[in-house]
Amino acid sequence: MRKRATRDLHDQGILSSYQGGDVETGARLLEDGYGAYIRSIVASGKWKFDVFTQQDVRQVIVGAVSRRLPTFEVKGSLKAFISRVAHNQCVDEVRRQARRQAHEYLYQDRELEDGPAFEPVDVKELDPHDAIVCNERALMARELIDALGEKCREVLSLRYLEELSYKDIQKRLGIPLGTVCKRISDCLERARKMPKIFGEEME
Repeated sequence: MRKRATRDLHDQGILSSYQGGDVETGARLLEDGYGAYIRSIVASGKWKFDVFTQQDVRQVIVGAVSRRLPTFEVKGSLKAFISRVAHNQCVDEVRRQARRQAHEYLYQDRELEDGPAFEPVDVKELDPHDAIVCNERALMARELIDALGEKCREVLSLRYLEELSYKDIQKRLGIPLGTVCKRISDCLERARKMPKIFGEEME
């Protein structure tokens, strides 16, 4: 009971500082009260962050919490609020990494005639990190296909949504293997000229 009262008093000190304009004191109290908690969330194995990414994400979380505290309305515990913000920021980072990985898959694809574009996965067995990666990769593939239009839709759908090998696409479409390779190559070359689709510049 005493521990809960101490926590409530500490939380009130954080809110009073931020909402009173004393950001420096609020930031110090936030670190004292929740720094270790935020670190534990970011360091969770389910996110698979390296040490440097953990540091970056912690800073983003503290920044996001700090921006919202001046107008924060208490509808639950401050800890629950911080937990939601931390979780959301971790998910956002995984998604950002996933899109970068998908970017590499899609744009560095070569004539992998004997295999699918991606490694087959059983969605039911994915951990939270890999489930986000898998979902983000599929979303990016669909964005790419939609952006490139009908001409590329058929061959890219087979390659990146049905995840067929080049040889399997050849059999499905009944066209020469060289034609399959050229169509995919041409479509990906067009995609390289459309960086705004993915919110980042292509190198």
